[in-house]
Parts: sequence; C-alpha cells; structure tokens
Amino acid sequence: MSIEQALREIESRRFVGRGAQLAELLELTDRAAEGAVVGYVYGPQGIGKTALLRAFARSQARSGQRAVAYVEARKAAGVEQDVLQQVASALGLGEDGVPLEELCQAIERLAERQGLLLAIDDYDALGPAEAAVRERLLYRLPRGAAAVLTGRAGPASLWPLERAWRRFVTHIPLAGLTQEETERLLTAQGIADGSVRQDAFRLTAGRPALLAHVADLLSSEEVAATVSEDVPTGSSLAQEEVPAFLLEQILHPGSRRRTWRPHEGAHALDNLLAAASLVPAFSRDLLCAMVGPAAVADACAPAIPGCRARACTRWSPSSPSPARSPPAARWRPSPPARRPRRRS
Repeated sequence: MSIEQALREIESRRFVGRGAQLAELLELTDRAAEGAVVGYVYGPQGIGKTALLRAFARSQARSGQRAVAYVEARKAAGVEQDVLQQVASALGLGEDGVPLEELCQAIERLAERQGLLLAIDDYDALGPAEAAVRERLLYRLPRGAAAVLTGRAGPASLWPLERAWRRFVTHIPLAGLTQEETERLLTAQGIADGSVRQDAFRLTAGRPALLAHVADLLSSEEVAATVSEDVPTGSSLAQEEVPAFLLEQILHPGSRRRTWRPHEGAHALDNLLAAASLVPAFSRDLLCAMVGPAAVADACAPAIPGCRARACTRWSPSSPSPARSPPAARWRPSPPARRPRRRS
C-alpha cells in the first residue's frame, strides 16, 4: 500500500454520517441517464464538504457504475486551462495540454459508454475563471454525465445574475454533524469519555474539521497524561466553554510544565484565542458558532479600548481597519459667538 492509499484509508475511517446527503447525491447522479445534471454542495469552512465529495467519489469509483474525474479547483489558482487539464489528466488523456474539443469528445464517449462523475472541489475558488469553466465545460456536459461541485459561497452569492443556471443546479446545503454522529466519530478515534465527547460537540458545533483537531490533540500521549494527572475529578472537556487544559496546550505550546493552570480560561479573551487557534483560518461567524456571540463581544470589548461590544461582534481579522473620517467630518472648534449690534 502506498502512502497516498494509506492516507485515503485513514480519511475514509474518519468519515461518518452524511447518509442523507450521500443518498441525495446518488439520486442526482442516477438522473444523469435522462440528461446532464449538476449538484452544488455548499457550507462554511470546516463543515465537511471535501470529505463528503471524496467519500462519494470513492463509492462511485469502487462500484464501477461510472468513470470518476476528481478535480481540486483551488490548485488551479483561478486559471481556466489548469482546471481543464486536471479533468483531462483524471480521465487518462495525458498530462500535456489537451484541446478543449478533444476533451469534450472524450467526456461524451465516457458518458455514453458507462456514465461520468465530474467532482470539482472548492469550485468557488476559481474566481474570475468560474464563468469560463462553466460555459466551456459544464454547459457542454452530455447526457450520462453528472457534475458535483463544492464551495463556501451560497448559490445566490456565486451566481448572482445566473438565475436560470441556479434553477438548473441542485442545491445541497451542508450543516454540522449531529451529536450522535459526533459521538461515533470521536469514539472511533479513541475518545472513550462520554462527557468529553458531549463537550467537544458543544465546542465545535459538529464541524468535522474542528472535531478532528480536538480528537488529535486529546489522543496525544502528553495531553492524555495531563488530563489524567492534573485535571481535578469531575472536570469535563469544557470549562467556561473552552477546555482549560486545552488552553494550556494552545496558549503555552513551548511550556515544559505541561500542567493544568486553574486561572487559564478565566477571561473571555482566553476562550477566543483558543477557539481561533484550533483552525488555520477563522472569521467572526466561525468564532461566534464556537464560543457564542456574547463571548466574542466580551472578549473584544476590553481588548480594544473604546470599542463597543456590539461593534466588536462584527470584527474579524480579515476585516479592513476602520476608515478614518474625512477631514471635513472631523471635530473643529466652534467659531466665536458674534455680538449683536446695537441699534443707534
């Protein structure tokens, strides 16, 4: 078994739930016999879009029902030709530049002979090249071909002016895992404590990417020793919404003490920092989903002098700095009062 196969095997073991979405995708692709179909799976970062698409593509490839072409649009860096080349390479047409007409003919032959699944992950990352890929590739899909796309942006945001196209595409919104699915996922990764699993569900709102981070951290030997030795009896994963011992490992990664500090997590800002440290990129919406809007407001208000709590709930690291008011709008001293003239 190659390293790539081993990684895929680990990924497949970590995939749980999503039965309703898999059934919907299977029904969608079965309709391709009557005409080309397109499905769009969308949701926030870390919700499991890529895992769902890969799991469905693996099941289709193993069943042999149709040929599968898996494309990662983010690697194309917004270049239309790179996307087309990834499709051609996945279909075995070579690594060099393949003319568009030759690619479309190959897709038509495959779709007619055995059916075709075109899976494009992070489709909305194409940016300006999205319209060209849609018009030159997706619009020309023949009967027997099904395309499944994933993205963070909703259909109305991705195709604001393409109403007819939006009606043609099947929309599949993706939410977090249920508590039962979260329990199964963490149990499969060796997290045996039921209270810890429940707190992990509340902390992550069922987002698979966050659950994987928490499970990996809790499964490590150093953290396991810390929890067993230093956390008082009766303590669960969540203290002040974010685990205190997890804060210790996140906020003090270079510390050799590896011990639980009771004062960690006492401030709302600690919760915010720990939640932000669990993911490679975060936004206000993600933080609010993890620790709650009130915690975000409480953490930001004392950290930014003069900033009101309501305004801070709108803040995110990617937001631009507040624009300075124009010179005309700045405060100026009032002119001296004019004395009334005396009448003669």
